[in-house]
Amino acid sequence: MINRIPSRASRAMSGFTLIELMVVIAIIAILAAIAVPIYRDYLIRGYLTEAQAGLAAVRTAQEQFYQDNRSYKPPSGGCGAKMPTSSLWTYTCSPSDDGQTWSATAGGNATSAVKDFQYTIDQANVRKTNSVKAGWKKPTDNCWVVRKDGSCS
Repeated sequence: MINRIPSRASRAMSGFTLIELMVVIAIIAILAAIAVPIYRDYLIRGYLTEAQAGLAAVRTAQEQFYQDNRSYKPPSGGCGAKMPTSSLWTYTCSPSDDGQTWSATAGGNATSAVKDFQYTIDQANVRKTNSVKAGWKKPTDNCWVVRKDGSCS
């Protein structure tokens, strides 16, 4: 019997070289370094709409309460509207002593991705962005920021 030694060509086609594998890993790392921050900002923008919708619902409920009671403040204290519940946001409401004005705030919870954001709304529908995450631009107008560049809804 003759033992045949495999030729160089058949050995070269049997797998990947270490260099080829390292190039693929480097390409994946570069793509991940670009994609992950963009995706994180995309998620944050979605979370911001939850706070804005919650505050808009508070405003509607406060106006309905005012129509029924001619005051934003119930006799038991607090606001007439029930505050929304959320795992990302904490909602608070502060009526004036005479019950003719109010202000509601949505602040990001300390353990959430939106912990640095805070929005307010009042009886005149004045919407303000009180604070934003580092790297986000705070708008100069009375509005709720929705994008990193400071644009508002």
